[in-house]
Amino acid sequence: MGKILVVDDDMMNRRMAQYILSKAGHESESVESGEEAIRSIEREEYDLVLLDIEMPEMNGFDTLKKIRTLERGADLPVMFLTASNDARDQNRAEELHAVGYVNKPFLPQDLMSQVNKLLGE
Repeated sequence: MGKILVVDDDMMNRRMAQYILSKAGHESESVESGEEAIRSIEREEYDLVLLDIEMPEMNGFDTLKKIRTLERGADLPVMFLTASNDARDQNRAEELHAVGYVNKPFLPQDLMSQVNKLLGE
C-alpha cells in the first residue's frame, strides 16, 4: 500500500479523500496549502500526491512546479484532484507532468481506480 499526501485547502475534501484512501489500506497525510506540501515532501517520502488546483496563496500549478525542484519531488507522481473542468487546466497539468486528473466531486471508486493504477496495484 502507498503513502499518499493530500493537499487541499478545504478540510472536508481532505477528510473525504483520506477516509477513502484509508478504507483501501493506504496511509495518508493531509495539508491545506502548497507551502505545507513542499515542507512535507522535504521531510517525508510519499508514493503519490493528490493536489488541488484552486488554493489561496499558491495554486496547485505553482505548487507542482516547486515540487519538481525538490530532490524527493523530481519524479514524485502528482495527480490533480480538482473542481476545475477547464480544458486549459487539464492541458497545463499534462505539461507539468501530472500523472492524473480527477474532478471533484468524485466517486470513491473513481478515485481509487486512478490511485491503484498509479501505484501499480
